[in-house]
Amino acid sequence: MSKTTASGSAPITLYRLQARPFCESVARTLRDLDLAYDSRFVEALHSERDEVKRKTGVRTVPAIVDENSGVTMAESGNIIEYLHTTYGDPADADSTFEVKEFDETDYPRVGETAPDFVRPLVNGEYWEDVALSELTPDGPVLLVFHSMDGAFPGTYIWNEISDRAWDDRYDVTLVGLSISTPNEHLEFVQQREIDYRLFSDPQNGVAETYDLVNDLDGMTGVSEARPAIFLLDEDRIVQYVWTADQWPELPDYDDIGEALEATTSGRES
Repeated sequence: MSKTTASGSAPITLYRLQARPFCESVARTLRDLDLAYDSRFVEALHSERDEVKRKTGVRTVPAIVDENSGVTMAESGNIIEYLHTTYGDPADADSTFEVKEFDETDYPRVGETAPDFVRPLVNGEYWEDVALSELTPDGPVLLVFHSMDGAFPGTYIWNEISDRAWDDRYDVTLVGLSISTPNEHLEFVQQREIDYRLFSDPQNGVAETYDLVNDLDGMTGVSEARPAIFLLDEDRIVQYVWTADQWPELPDYDDIGEALEATTSGRES
């Protein structure tokens, strides 16, 4: 049985959000190792997480403070490795996440028309309802289905996309989509200094339309989009598609770059 205690009485403090997979992974590891810990549930907005910042130096969660060792640490993978190495079997540290295989689904293939939708589209300052069909007449659109804000696959994808700066090299509009709320997207865009707009789809309806629903393990009734990337032309015809076969999995960015080159060849950026 886990030894969660009254606030302030355990040597390990876990800063977390409700129902976030990476926070739950750390909590599960603490329970598996039979470690006493306190949970501190933080505000959804990064700007309001002053205690986390003061204690750990960052505003991201999960994060822990271990009074036994004096260690403070963020990022779920690092925390789980530390916990196993310090309190359990170091060999178990490599089993941070269970690989989840996705079934084959009827998502839009190359040559098919991508379904239209309207959702709040968030930039670095505000959001407004925008249809996908409002973006494509201006040229090709790279639509990125990603995990909720703060989860490492989505963060890695946007870091890589930002580094490659495809929108500077090609005449393409890059937009993302996840179940994160407009406020969470706004914080994510500002915190990570992302120059791209993100659709907010908290009910995961767009993923249902695209047949890309990923039911989250351990959270009954909660789902998000299976990671996927669609390159659409001006008529919303799919020119390239990648979908994850398992979780976690990241795309082949060179393949995407080649698809962008082929689709936008002859267009001025």
